[in-house]
Amino acid sequence: MPDRTGSDDASCERHERRGRAARVSRYLAQADREAIGVGGFVDGPGGSIKASYVVIDVAALPSLSRPDRFELYLHELGHAAGLAHVSDPAEVMYPRLQSPPLSGYGPGDLGGLAILGKRSGCSPAA
Repeated sequence: MPDRTGSDDASCERHERRGRAARVSRYLAQADREAIGVGGFVDGPGGSIKASYVVIDVAALPSLSRPDRFELYLHELGHAAGLAHVSDPAEVMYPRLQSPPLSGYGPGDLGGLAILGKRSGCSPAA
């Protein structure tokens, strides 16, 4: 339904997304000079996730191997799902790309995802 300015809920949501993307882009520009990406989420009601985002510095991608890019994407998607950084370099959520690159989530990453899923009412597949 339009408000007094003539906008409707859909255009307000688009405006909110553009504003969020601009804030994330500014964050990435001001972050650690070695940062290639950033991921995160916006809290929703009852501990749910209202929205998630991943921003990747595409100018940095040509310098990364395909396995490095895969690890980067998994890492930032982990943030979008609610995972934080960890201190174990054997986990994807470690804040630096590993050499050789990790090919999937480690046991700690998977445990964190299971906890997040359980909180949201998900159960593991049998």
